[in-house]
Amino acid sequence: MDIGAKIKELRKKRGITQERLAEYLNISPQAVSKWESGISLPDITFVAPIAAFFKVSTDELLSSDRSVIDLNLRQYKKKLEELTLSYDYGGVAELCRKVLKEYPGQYEYMIRLAGTILNEKPLTPNMTEEVISLCEAVLDDCLDENLRVEAKGILAFAYSHIDRKEEALKLAETYVSFYDSKEFMTELILRHAKDKPALIKQTQSNIAMLADKMVSELIYLSSNGYMGERLTLDEKICFAQAALKIYSAIFCEGHTAKSNGRFRHIYERMSELYCCKGDKEKAIENLRLAAESAIAYDRQIGGNEKYTSMFVCDCECWHGEYSDVVRLLQLMEERKSFNFLRNEPEFVSLKERLESKVKDLSV
Repeated sequence: MDIGAKIKELRKKRGITQERLAEYLNISPQAVSKWESGISLPDITFVAPIAAFFKVSTDELLSSDRSVIDLNLRQYKKKLEELTLSYDYGGVAELCRKVLKEYPGQYEYMIRLAGTILNEKPLTPNMTEEVISLCEAVLDDCLDENLRVEAKGILAFAYSHIDRKEEALKLAETYVSFYDSKEFMTELILRHAKDKPALIKQTQSNIAMLADKMVSELIYLSSNGYMGERLTLDEKICFAQAALKIYSAIFCEGHTAKSNGRFRHIYERMSELYCCKGDKEKAIENLRLAAESAIAYDRQIGGNEKYTSMFVCDCECWHGEYSDVVRLLQLMEERKSFNFLRNEPEFVSLKERLESKVKDLSV
């Protein structure tokens, strides 16, 4: 069987149109048609991408075997992790595009690229349309349910950016309700199965998840994107203080990386609010606490660990291998509210201390 016939066989087996394959390869549908009809042959540079797209050995299409592709993808994945750790989102997008050009049909990279673009500011209409195109392609072709769920979430956010609210809400309706989630259903099943150790662990995990969600929602709710415009500064501070009380009631500061990351977020938010209020002393104090939490986070980078609080002591939390110190430094540099402190000796000293921690991490 010649290469054109093989491409046609694989394409029909997956239920992919010539137009869809052409879109992945960034060529015209007519070119694909010519391959399949034997009028022309694909350029050698297309062989590996076509093999990767159909997830077959490239020996079947004239080129290298699957092991070479897998090796290349593992190397790209490692590079992607490095770029993520350094918050180089431009580099993440560039790498995803490179991978997709070489190996079309890599759904994980399509989703990662879509999510990265969606978080860029300003988000232009063309960028939003690219996000939508990537996510819709995943939903059209991908059979992995986890990836499909992720693509639906990004797609819903993209729709909401271009006044397609009804389509976004329709996607949201395809998700299960809050109390029908996997986590709550597992707890219910374990309760009736009388598996006490597993039940305790799942219940504690649900408590941790709910506490984290409540804190995030309180912080977001007090921002101008939500109800912040109708709140006074003192009321916004009350929201942040409530978030701190909730998190402090469930978790212990300084004990796990994930809790340290959340405490950093709360203290950084409170520092910003006190900057807006003109209270230098409280702004500096909360920024100092944010810095301490970020430093504590970085001491525990990567892997799983058990919570130490008695409320959640049987369950583990996972945290990524990124630097919270780097993140805090970026926020201190980018957020205009910190202009209030920028020339203060305490602010300069804190920044220098954090920068020294970054240097220590890189050694």
